[in-house]
Amino acid sequence: MVYGLASGVVSAELLTLLSAQVLVVQDEIPVVRALERYPGTSLDFPDVLLAELARAADVGVLSFDADIGRLGVRVVTPS
Repeated sequence: MVYGLASGVVSAELLTLLSAQVLVVQDEIPVVRALERYPGTSLDFPDVLLAELARAADVGVLSFDADIGRLGVRVVTPS
């Protein structure tokens, strides 16, 4: 929940805003993919966005949260 709203509602509204082309968003494709995936995860949006940015750059993600690997990105665990 974000400010009392379900993640699906927040994602849908932001995707609508982006589709109206009112905003110019850096790395728009990973942002859109993160917004689409976010409601189906137990992760926070910044983690989902990080995974999508890593996937777009074909790099791994350094994270203490092993659940981020469920998004299909290579996880590098800090030692």
